[in-house]
Amino acid sequence: MLHPPPGVSPTRRNAASCVLRAAGAHGSVLLSGDIERAQELALVAGGRVARVDLLLVPHHGSRGASTTALLRATHPRVAAVQAGWRNRYGHPHAQALQRYAEQGIALHRTDLEGALRWRDHEPGALLGWRERYPHYWRARSRDISQ
Repeated sequence: MLHPPPGVSPTRRNAASCVLRAAGAHGSVLLSGDIERAQELALVAGGRVARVDLLLVPHHGSRGASTTALLRATHPRVAAVQAGWRNRYGHPHAQALQRYAEQGIALHRTDLEGALRWRDHEPGALLGWRERYPHYWRARSRDISQ
């Protein structure tokens, strides 16, 4: 567990999010919860984050989350945004998405792809539910061209 530090009880709910790094024989993941910019910068400054294969995008891709410092420190192969379709917060925010693009990080979104599946033995791959099990009326473009 990387955050919150032992004995510290942040007063803001998002700042109290549990941040975990898990690693297996073939891959690693950073589960970042709803942390925001200040917590991200503190983790980076404290040397508490390292490279990972998968980054769960902090705070659903809010405007202030996903700092360049965090993205450079973790340098994930792939990142996943957990956000509901047309959610009232507008997550993920265009500025957050731009930071991932600038770092060359592949990004997947639950609001567009449905549930996502990641396996540590395929650390650079995320599979979206809608890609794997498309509705017959939504043929994939590669299926049409064959």
